[in-house]
Amino acid sequence: MLEKLIQYGLVKNMAFAFWRYPGKDIKGIFSDEALPVEKNGFPEKKGFFIAPFSDEENGFLIPGDLNYAQIQSLGQLGHFKKHPDKGSAFPDITDKGGYFQAFRKIKSGIDRNLTKKVVLSRTRETKEIHRGNAGSMFLALEKAYPSAMAYVFNVPQKGAWMGATPEILLSRQGDFYETVAVAGTRSAKSKENWTEKEIHEQELVSEFIEDVLSKNGVRDYHREGPGDYRAGNVIHLKTTFRIPAGSQGWNPFRLASDLHPTPAVCGIPRETAKSLIRETEKHDRDFYSGFLGEVDFGKQEVNLFVNLRCLQVFNNRSVLYAGGGLTKGSEVEKEWEETQEKTRTILNVAEKLK
Repeated sequence: MLEKLIQYGLVKNMAFAFWRYPGKDIKGIFSDEALPVEKNGFPEKKGFFIAPFSDEENGFLIPGDLNYAQIQSLGQLGHFKKHPDKGSAFPDITDKGGYFQAFRKIKSGIDRNLTKKVVLSRTRETKEIHRGNAGSMFLALEKAYPSAMAYVFNVPQKGAWMGATPEILLSRQGDFYETVAVAGTRSAKSKENWTEKEIHEQELVSEFIEDVLSKNGVRDYHREGPGDYRAGNVIHLKTTFRIPAGSQGWNPFRLASDLHPTPAVCGIPRETAKSLIRETEKHDRDFYSGFLGEVDFGKQEVNLFVNLRCLQVFNNRSVLYAGGGLTKGSEVEKEWEETQEKTRTILNVAEKLK
């Protein structure tokens, strides 16, 4: 039934989302509209929120008008609005030469001390995932990566996306809110120790988070790590920050908005890194490296993940997104291979659908 619901929603270009948090059951919602949320705005209803990478663009809220648990048949979706499919713009696909050129420009800025770190992303096309098998792909993804947040959503104005992201932005976990600093990447098969460059990169992200917590008036938190964290076929360094849910004087959604984009997806200093990203990346990141998940502003509750290990779904193909942090010690061939490895997280699952 779930696969049929996803396929029906895509064919009719309906506003919907299905997701599964680590260790939880699959949830889903359908709505008449995906409601635009202006930058620095707050979602006024409970639902599934999707924010783009750029803070100059609107986010979208899919309200929970009909929950997956209430759906017994496709007929229950009959009264929901079907939107005309105008076709999403297909992003520029990054070739190796283009990536190397962008790397050199960013590395020049780092070497001249304009910035400490910039995350350079790329795109990769695949015909193994498309709208025709999106339902089965989501089910395969969520089974393959139980420790990630797996999702598929469709915003009629923007198109369909899917992914299995390991990185929390800000999430309510019982009596605590949790956010993480994730940086440094290596193959899960590697036996080598973390390099000084990778440890330094991770510490930059941790320092950034502590600065944002301080600016939001969050003083009472516990820091744990860094330690190894496996996400599919790669391992990262991760530091976890836990904030008591009962602490006063700060707003969870505002804190999440201020954390985004973290150095793990953008760079340090943030504004300089953004400028270099705009100058060098030919593709629009759109929802890649934005954030998404459940929100209930009335209760000031959020359960948001950074949108990594993701793809944009088109009629007969998909576009994968991946990135890596560039610092003084970065080498272009290694960085390119890191993005190749990250896209394998999705492609390994797709190959098993055949």
